[in-house]
Amino acid sequence: MNRKMLFIWLLMFSLIYAEEPLKYGVKVGAGLSSAPFSDKDNLLLSGEFKSRAGVNFGVILNLPYSGNLSIYSELEYQARGSKEEILVTVGGDIPDQTIPANLVIVQDNLFEYLSLGSGARWTFGANGFRPFVNTGISLNTLLREDSGFGDLNFDTKRFVWGLEFGGGIVFAILSPGELFVEIKYDLDITTALERDPNLPIEFDMKHRWLSISLGIMLP
Repeated sequence: MNRKMLFIWLLMFSLIYAEEPLKYGVKVGAGLSSAPFSDKDNLLLSGEFKSRAGVNFGVILNLPYSGNLSIYSELEYQARGSKEEILVTVGGDIPDQTIPANLVIVQDNLFEYLSLGSGARWTFGANGFRPFVNTGISLNTLLREDSGFGDLNFDTKRFVWGLEFGGGIVFAILSPGELFVEIKYDLDITTALERDPNLPIEFDMKHRWLSISLGIMLP
């Protein structure tokens, strides 16, 4: 069965068989991402790629089940990417400068994704401050990219699968809503690059995204 269709069916199943009323909310935050560009033979220097700051925001559905277990689904915008340090040698050919100099140019590689995630959440406690942990799977759709990887340009995949792990605290200080703070880590499990049969080396790029968000949930 197509993995995208299976993912959608699981979301529909969760909506139909939820035992308690649906909760929904919004969140906004920021994070650090990395997208190291590498190859399976380790011929490239992955250390040239540094972390990049970006924003995230989205909507959340939470489907309570029995006890402290619930199923969450969220649709989130994520500004992912990396900073690439490119070493450039200048001088030597200029009459007034006989000694060549090395310059480091930092290039911003931006990948904008719309992430559809779903998984299980465990919330502890009944009132006041309630910690929670969650884990799930995500289908990430590429909206736009602004990158070059130096002088190279590669085709990127439209869809990328990932895993997500998170945790945080719910603050039951509003009526009827709840505030929450969440820290989440997203890890791609499929490469974001298309395989080019004309190249002798198979390149790979997988995003990693660590974010902190503030949000509100309503019954």
